[in-house]
Amino acid sequence: MNAFYISKNQSIQKLAVAIKQQLDTQLYAIVKLKKSTSQKEVDVNKLYCDLMMFISLIGSHLNVKSFGCYILSGKNENSSLPAHVEKIYRPLGFCRYFALACIIPPMSGGETRVFDAYKAADLLKKEYPNLKDVFIEYKTSAHPNEIATHKLISKTDEGKPLLVYRGGEKNRVIIGNVDSRFIDGAVSSVLKRSLIVSHKWEAGDILFINNIGTLHDRLPYKGIRKMLRVRFDEDDEYVQVTY
Repeated sequence: MNAFYISKNQSIQKLAVAIKQQLDTQLYAIVKLKKSTSQKEVDVNKLYCDLMMFISLIGSHLNVKSFGCYILSGKNENSSLPAHVEKIYRPLGFCRYFALACIIPPMSGGETRVFDAYKAADLLKKEYPNLKDVFIEYKTSAHPNEIATHKLISKTDEGKPLLVYRGGEKNRVIIGNVDSRFIDGAVSSVLKRSLIVSHKWEAGDILFINNIGTLHDRLPYKGIRKMLRVRFDEDDEYVQVTY
């Protein structure tokens, strides 16, 4: 698993180009903002500011005009966060790139896993042909006026199959005569064979993700976990993405 390590005299522009290339080819990029150290030595407030500054600088070189950030924090989560595409409920598409950064890593567990949405779609088409015409309607309690319907096995502009999905029963409606548990089981089966990376977090790590070509989840963990999530948009309105 290759990662970018930041040095004092490094060109941010050249690094952004390299990150963009990895996002478009291997669908993710890992940056380590600081050397591995014990959690007691981490200045949490300074690290948060450094992460925000670095991510915003990289974003400015990814041709994005806006971004939104949010602190994700929790303690002793015994269940996984289901696999999903970020901000799937947007009716006109979802952000092309986003970043997760670690402020406080958990004592154990909490890995973020990234899956290849193209490979997963190919496997679903071959092994579960009855799912090829299934649509799912998504919404969120945080944005009740945003409701989006996506075909489970969608297509890119070039006609390449792509899995578009968010797991879990909450805030979704299956359109088609297929049981939701069957869909979740089928998707879980193909995602196991479509894993790109499982990242174990250290303070100062940043995981940039191509949100169009991937899904991601989070494993259970013990201890306190504090993360920074930054969603990049291509403009101030909805990102225009056609499937």
